[in-house]
Amino acid sequence: MNDVTRAPGADIVIVGAAGIAKEIAVLIDDVNAASGVARWNLLGYIDADKRHVGLPHGRHRIVGDDGDLLAWPTPVACVFGIGWPARIAAAADGLAAAGHITYPSLVHPTAVVGPLVALGEGTILCAGTIVTTDVRIGSRTLVNLQTAIGHDARIGDDCVLNVGVRVSGNVRVGARCLVGSGAVVLQGLTIGDDAVVAAGAVVTHDVAAGETVAGVPARPLRTRGGNQ
Repeated sequence: MNDVTRAPGADIVIVGAAGIAKEIAVLIDDVNAASGVARWNLLGYIDADKRHVGLPHGRHRIVGDDGDLLAWPTPVACVFGIGWPARIAAAADGLAAAGHITYPSLVHPTAVVGPLVALGEGTILCAGTIVTTDVRIGSRTLVNLQTAIGHDARIGDDCVLNVGVRVSGNVRVGARCLVGSGAVVLQGLTIGDDAVVAAGAVVTHDVAAGETVAGVPARPLRTRGGNQ
């Protein structure tokens, strides 16, 4: 484990070192700036590949691998900078027994969060998101830039809602779902666990667990042989 800078505020690391992780680092900076105090001391990134430890990534460095985080000598907060739901779930499972790690929710200061909204541990609301009222979002879910979630929606654990998604009222989204940029899910629909909604799709019917849909209106993708 590399030496890291200590500063006022609770120590936090970002698990993952993809591009989205750099954006989450900016979000943490924005939260600190809006608070007027250093609520979070970002130590850097955790990468699964030990060969990357010490390398720069944006304005911060990769400070350890998964094993380093499991052996971290002091309490540390953790969020996930990973853009694929199954990988978020797998990373979380690998850290589940570590009692020294906590998972704060992070809400960008420009996000609009209405009454009766509940966020699970480690969930992130990025800049410009709108969550209206009586919404439940599970743990470790990433709600990316300019996404809107309507009344009474329920979003599962380890989901990724990419830039500009529109989730209408009374929608149910299962665990580990990926909803691509600009997709629209119409009111009252259900998206099953592990489903994928392609970018720009307009979902007008329920999506089965594990299914991938695309298009306007969204339809299940087929293999080259013609089978679903």
